[in-house]
Amino acid sequence: MQYTTQQLQGGPKYSHKTRIGNWNEDFELDGVQKKNYDTKKANDNLPFSKTFSKYVSSYRQVPWSYS
Repeated sequence: MQYTTQQLQGGPKYSHKTRIGNWNEDFELDGVQKKNYDTKKANDNLPFSKTFSKYVSSYRQVPWSYS
């Protein structure tokens, strides 16, 4: 396979500091997702909360019907 001159010389490289796309939209989206998560957490609407409530109700003590 033959390589181009640019490939042989290394060409331009992107570092972790390079921002591709609209980084401001990504920042705003992260803020909205965090706010949504905090709202669900405050209202106990997270999937873990639902699972935990089922666990608590299934393992609670009940009175004996007869001895």
